[in-house]
Amino acid sequence: MRLNDKVAVVTGGTSDIGRAIALRFAREGANLVIGYHNYSPKVSLIVKEIENLERKVITVKVDISQLSNAEQMIRDTVNVFGRIDILVNNAAASWARAPIFDITEQELDKVIGVNLKGYFQLHCNDSSRDDKTKTRQNNQHKCQSLLIQPFQAKPPM
Repeated sequence: MRLNDKVAVVTGGTSDIGRAIALRFAREGANLVIGYHNYSPKVSLIVKEIENLERKVITVKVDISQLSNAEQMIRDTVNVFGRIDILVNNAAASWARAPIFDITEQELDKVIGVNLKGYFQLHCNDSSRDDKTKTRQNNQHKCQSLLIQPFQAKPPM
């Protein structure tokens, strides 16, 4: 098992791509934290599927567009598992209406809050760490790498 006893957090982990990632990680030996926004039977189903693979799992209701929610999910994870090894920020929001010119400011705020702000709140957050200075430096590097790498023509040497 390639991920034996690693701790993976997957937001949007109850359906579609997030669910597939969570189940694959569990099959590879990871313990999981599944972040979800609205409770549905899918939450209980993913828990059962992961437990059937003999992995540990917790679920956390979270709105990643809200900093306090993102920080609480990180704290819950560290309190239960002691660390985070893998973070998959899969949660996403979109607006259902077309054309784009009909989108309301509230809908736009939701999309930006989840898809952009939430991403940075989870990936660049250092609220769960004891060594603030070292972690802040590591997270700044990590966030810079996340911003730069998608736009590079080839991997850095």
